[in-house]
Amino acid sequence: MRAQRSLVPQLLEEVLRYDSPVQVVFRRTTASVTLPGGTLPAEAPVFVLLGSANHDERKFDEPEQFNLDRDASEHLGFGFGGYFCLGAQLARLEARIGMEELLSGPRWMIEEGGV
Repeated sequence: MRAQRSLVPQLLEEVLRYDSPVQVVFRRTTASVTLPGGTLPAEAPVFVLLGSANHDERKFDEPEQFNLDRDASEHLGFGFGGYFCLGAQLARLEARIGMEELLSGPRWMIEEGGV
């Protein structure tokens, strides 16, 4: 990362995909929904496994591999649709600045675990 700072945004997106800050969200169906395993009635409680969705091989090739070359931009680390995190862009900015500052720090701080 020190040698290729331009990869920091990709690193952050892959971290969010690989190990999402939110793993599960709880919702209720607003109408009856038919899925391959059966039908959920309206007002049924549902929990969505975002962490699992970010490891879906239909969406991400070799999802269990941490890969900086992948396009992880469509991960669900900040939710989706009407439930997308309003602070996502601020969180990305804070993480990018923090990572860049960490990478700019004295080498001894990183090598000796000082940060």
